[in-house]
Amino acid sequence: MTALCSHQIMMQLGDITEKKPLRVLSMFDGIGTGLLALENLGLEIEEYFSCEIDDAALAVLNFRFHDRVTHLGSIHVLTTDKLRSLGHIDLLIGGSPCQELSLANPRRKGLYDPSSSGVLFFDFNRVLKFLQASAVKEGRNLFWLYENVKAMPHEFRDTISTTLGCKPGRELQLPVIEDRNEDRYEDGLLITERERLFGFPSHFTDANISLTQRQKLLGRAWCVPVIEKILIPLTKLFKESSMNPAAIPSPKPDTEDGRWINVHNRYVCEAKEKEPEVIFIGDSLIQHLAHMDYWNQVFAPMHALNFGIGGDTTQHVLWRITNGELDNVTPKVVVVLIGTNNTESAQEVAEGILEVVKLVREKQPDAYIVLLSLLPRGYLPNPLRDKNEAINAVVREKAQEMKKVEVLNIGQGLVQPDGTISHHDMYDYLHLTNAGYVKAFEPLAELLQQLLSEGEPEQDLTPSE
Repeated sequence: MTALCSHQIMMQLGDITEKKPLRVLSMFDGIGTGLLALENLGLEIEEYFSCEIDDAALAVLNFRFHDRVTHLGSIHVLTTDKLRSLGHIDLLIGGSPCQELSLANPRRKGLYDPSSSGVLFFDFNRVLKFLQASAVKEGRNLFWLYENVKAMPHEFRDTISTTLGCKPGRELQLPVIEDRNEDRYEDGLLITERERLFGFPSHFTDANISLTQRQKLLGRAWCVPVIEKILIPLTKLFKESSMNPAAIPSPKPDTEDGRWINVHNRYVCEAKEKEPEVIFIGDSLIQHLAHMDYWNQVFAPMHALNFGIGGDTTQHVLWRITNGELDNVTPKVVVVLIGTNNTESAQEVAEGILEVVKLVREKQPDAYIVLLSLLPRGYLPNPLRDKNEAINAVVREKAQEMKKVEVLNIGQGLVQPDGTISHHDMYDYLHLTNAGYVKAFEPLAELLQQLLSEGEPEQDLTPSE
C-alpha cells in the first residue's frame, strides 16, 4: 500500500530558551498512532486531545492509553469557543477519511459533496487556520501534519495543496500485506502480524473487539515508524518525558499465542464470578505459589485468588489492575509481590511498587494491603540482590505513611551465613520450591489468619522488619 503524507513543520522557531511538554490535538485519531509514536520518541505529553467517534477505535484508545488521552468526540465539537478552551496547541495531526477521494473508489463523491466524508478535510483546515492564527498572535510555533491517500485525482490533490498552502511534503511507501489463508483470521495470528508490520506491539488492538474490527482499524491506521520519522524533529524542541516508566500502566508485549492477555482476561472473569477474601497479585513468585502444596494446604482454604503472571513488572500489574482485576470484588486483604523483574533504577522500581499500592487502595478502599518484600536472588551476592534490598528499604520507609498497609519481610532465612542461597529453597536461585514457599510465606500465613479472624484490622500495625 502506498500513502501520501503531507506534512508541514513551521521552522520559524526563534529562540527556544526552555523545552516544554507537548500539547497535541489529533483529529480523526483512530487508534492513537500519533500518541504511540510521540511516546516512542520519548517526548513528554502534557495533553493529548483526541477526536474520534468509532466505537472500536475508542475501545482500543481506552485499552492502551487510559487517562493519557482526553476524548473530545466528534470533530464537529471543535468550534471556535471549544478550541479556545483547550488552551494552546503545539501539534495538530490528522488524516481525514480517504474513501471518497481515492482513485480505487469508482463511486467517490469527492471533496465537496455534503454527503461525502471528503468534506471533512475542510474541518481539518478550519481548525488548522484557527490554531495558526492563535500561534501567530501569541508568538508561538505551531507544528502540523496532514495525511491522505496518494492515489487521488489531480484536482483533489491540487485543491488540498492550495488550501493548506503547501504541496505534499513526502510520499511514503508503506508495507505491503499479501493475501493469506482466511482460516488464519480465526486464531488472530494474521492480526498480530499486521500489528507488528505497522510498528504496533502484538495484540495492540486486542481490546475485546472482533477480528474484523481489528483488521479494519489497522487498515486505516498510520505506520508507527513512518510517523516517528516525520515527527522526530520535535525531540529537539520539546521536553523529554520525565515520567517514571515503572509507574506507568503498560500491557506486556505478548507472545504470538496471546497467553498474557488471555490470563489477564481469565483473572477479570474470576474477579466477577467469585467472592474471595484474599487476592494475591504479582509476578511468577505469586503465580507459582498457586501450584504448590503449600497453597492448597494454607491459602486456598482462606478463599484466596491468585492473580500472578510470570515475568510481570510494576507497569504490567498497574495495567492489569486498571483493566479490571480488582473490579467487582471486595476482598478483605490484597497481597502484593512485584518488582524483581523491573529493570529501572531501585528508586524508580520502589516508586512503581508504591504506585501499585496506591492503585490497589483506589480500587479497594476498605481492604488491608500486605506488601511483600522483594526476595534475595542469585546463588552468590550480586548487584541484583543488592538492588532488591535497596528497593525494600525505600518501600518500607514510604509505606509507613500509608494507612492499612503492612510491608512484610519474607526473605528471612533464605540467605545462608556464607551469603549463598540453597537450591532446596530456590531451585534456580530466583523461584521458590515448596519448601522455600513454606519458609518465606509462613509469616504471611500467620498475618492473614490474624486479619481474617479479627475482622477489620487495626490501622497502626507495626510493619515487620
